[in-house]
Amino acid sequence: LGLFLSTDHGAKVVHHAGNMLGFTSDLFMLPDHDFGVVVLTNAGSANGYTSAIRRAFLEIVFDGKAEARENLTTSIERGKQAREQERALVKPADDEWIKPLLGAYESSELGRIEIRRKDKLLVLDAGEWTSEIAKKVDRDGTVKIMTVQPPYAGLELLPKNKELILD
Repeated sequence: LGLFLSTDHGAKVVHHAGNMLGFTSDLFMLPDHDFGVVVLTNAGSANGYTSAIRRAFLEIVFDGKAEARENLTTSIERGKQAREQERALVKPADDEWIKPLLGAYESSELGRIEIRRKDKLLVLDAGEWTSEIAKKVDRDGTVKIMTVQPPYAGLELLPKNKELILD
């Protein structure tokens, strides 16, 4: 967990951002100006948002050129396009594919997970949370299990030898 050193419009910036399942953060400090900001979100992959906050803050403090709003709008549009492209790769899990995958797994990241039928649905049960699942075929042909409901919609898991690998 190192800190990054950079220069933004002539100002020294010490920073570190991070993502994990369902969360995004950004920490940045301007040591020559004695201030810093921490941004915490309960949204995964929200880097465009945290970057816009950083940019907007610097615009306000240094009376800079207003770019944050346009950057955020562009980031949102790119995100929508990327999600649409990804959605095209996701299909309902068919019986032939899912049948051999039903059962319990171990994941080094998530612990014990079970893939099972719940009524007419196929679900991934991680104990503290469950999600309906779908089949995702990546552009390279890799077939994955993908969660499709909150709290971790879009989580991709690669089944291998009764282990699920977070991808």
